[in-house]
Amino acid sequence: MAQKLDQSDYIELVPLRRNIEEARHPQTNWSWTAILAMVRRNMLFMLLFVLPVVTSVIYFGLLLSPRYASEIQFTVRKASTQAEQMSQVVDTTGHREANFVLAYVKSRDALEYLEREVDIRTLLSRPEADLFWRFPPLLGRSSSEALYEHYLSFVDAQYDERTSISTWEVQAFRPEDAVTITNSLLNGAEKLINEFNEQVRFDILRASQLEIALARRQSEKALGELTKYRIKSGTVDPSANSEVILKTIAELAQMRTSLQTELIERLSASPNSPQIEDLRKRIAALEDQIATERSQIGNVGEALAEQIAEFERLTLEREFSNHALASAYASLEAARRDAQGERLYIQLVASPREADYPKYPRRLLSIFLATAGFLAIYWIAHSLVRNFWEHAKN
Repeated sequence: MAQKLDQSDYIELVPLRRNIEEARHPQTNWSWTAILAMVRRNMLFMLLFVLPVVTSVIYFGLLLSPRYASEIQFTVRKASTQAEQMSQVVDTTGHREANFVLAYVKSRDALEYLEREVDIRTLLSRPEADLFWRFPPLLGRSSSEALYEHYLSFVDAQYDERTSISTWEVQAFRPEDAVTITNSLLNGAEKLINEFNEQVRFDILRASQLEIALARRQSEKALGELTKYRIKSGTVDPSANSEVILKTIAELAQMRTSLQTELIERLSASPNSPQIEDLRKRIAALEDQIATERSQIGNVGEALAEQIAEFERLTLEREFSNHALASAYASLEAARRDAQGERLYIQLVASPREADYPKYPRRLLSIFLATAGFLAIYWIAHSLVRNFWEHAKN
């Protein structure tokens, strides 16, 4: 009796050559349906990593135009002695003044100076500039405030406290434009420092000049009062007048003494000489004149003493005011020397030069950092989603 075989016991034989050909040339199904299915399965990866990285590559690698950098290094010094420059106080002051100059390069005053001198708007809108860094940028405004914000992206200022050297870096779409902007900023900074020097000089000299003006007014006032007194009293120097009277009395007394001596000699030699009477008359006349001069001193003695006291007071005031005026002029001269020593100036360490190749954008570095950043974002998001679904299943 023949055993009935089930269909499963049969083996289908397939030609070996066809399988070999299929193995050599596998048929891959790249239909749009399969592609969309793959995208849906990896939607998070595509949105958070692939698409941003591709966008970064296009942006940094293709869209951004090259930008050239011009660098200048300088130090701000005082016109003082070398010993003073090496002191700690002067170094601290130099730090403050260097920051003052560094603040200028990022100020609106610097931008206004560049608009007047080099037409900064034209330099930032060169034909070779890309749509994102040119001015005005894509979908951007062309106002003054927008220009200032855009300008800040093209300049950088640093200060090295160890070497006291300030560094400016200016970007532009052409190397010659970068040098032009840098030199113009340097000229503007020097102009600002000169204005600062004049203000410091004015402040230092102002106090001395006010002191001179006050001393001059006091001197003129003292001279005027002394002149009025001389006109009122009718004499240049009351003490000199009294000295003249006393000198006259002394001379008259000396003459009288000489005549009296001669009279005594005449009386001893010839008592009956007719010259004796003449000598007596002359002696009497001298005595009358001496008495008159003495009476003049006695009559005006008290008034003369008051005049002398007032004259000496006015003379003392005049001498004091003259001394104060001379001291004020000496202070002014010292202030001028101090103002000269406080003057600031910029000493160049490295002059700006045209770059041979663009420094920005740093394409490879930017793409690498963008890739690393988006990869980190994707990893964090993927971990959060996975944890969420695991908790949801539980």
